[in-house]
Amino acid sequence: MIDDSVINKINQIEHCLQRIDEKYQPGLDLREDDDAQDIILLNLTRACEQTIKLASQIVRMKKLGIPNTYKDAFVLLEKVGIISSELSQRLQSMAGFRNIAIHAYQDLNIDILTAILEKELKVFPEFIKIILIEID
Repeated sequence: MIDDSVINKINQIEHCLQRIDEKYQPGLDLREDDDAQDIILLNLTRACEQTIKLASQIVRMKKLGIPNTYKDAFVLLEKVGIISSELSQRLQSMAGFRNIAIHAYQDLNIDILTAILEKELKVFPEFIKIILIEID
């Protein structure tokens, strides 16, 4: 049986992705729509945070070690073959993006945000699918 806290994190990630999907259309210039930019950035940040928490929880459940940074949870999952190196790198990049979004908002590059929205959002459902298979 899957732990309720795992399901809760997955539901939160999926809700965030749904909100992003509602607000972002390919080609939208986020520089011209502050409200869309704020909603998208908030939900992307939340999705990243919940993904980090989910990874950390799986690391704890599997007794894989203690992550020292947000990225370490993905590294530990990669080391034991739960996620691929490629997926681990993409998730680590999302964790890095989260840090910039939270701590250096003024330095946030809208072109990078747009690239994430258009190319990298699928990293979240890919990770969820693997985790659900792993813990089922």
